[in-house]
Amino acid sequence: MVTVGRREVAEAGGPVQLGLSSLVCPDERQVGGRRPAPGDLALVQAFVNTSWNLDDGNRERFTSPEAIRAWLAERGLLEPGTELGERDLTRVLDARTGLRAMLFVNNGAPVDSEAIDRLDDALRVPGPTVHLHPSQRPDFRIRRDGLDQALALIAMGVAVAQLDGRWPRLKACGGIDCGWAF
Repeated sequence: MVTVGRREVAEAGGPVQLGLSSLVCPDERQVGGRRPAPGDLALVQAFVNTSWNLDDGNRERFTSPEAIRAWLAERGLLEPGTELGERDLTRVLDARTGLRAMLFVNNGAPVDSEAIDRLDDALRVPGPTVHLHPSQRPDFRIRRDGLDQALALIAMGVAVAQLDGRWPRLKACGGIDCGWAF
């Protein structure tokens, strides 16, 4: 393994792997000057908040497969030339809607079972590998080779936060025209 930025990748000829513990999410601008969520939850928060582009009139950021590819590639989750289609756009939007529904629950809203079911359907993908070490925290890794793995890594951030107790702190604004994750 070699380090690229803060990511570990396989040496020449091997698959590129991304680890949840080494994931780097660029700072995303937040409403009201808030700080982004800490650690791996920053990626989840940024993904959920793609419903708005704060620098472009609060418009939807995922308007096409190309927009999704660019966003995921910028964060190192997808190879820049990966082909995505309309079905992928639907999967990503379903995953994002389901995660937002979970964040609304963290803010006291009732469960949107339909959105959660669509989230589960969007995440039915090949799973990650677990890397254990006697003196370090376990890490979850995926091969970076497509949308399935990018969505799996985002979901792993949620799963780990649910297990370690950080998840309830990430919420979605309950305002009628909001839903911003904070």
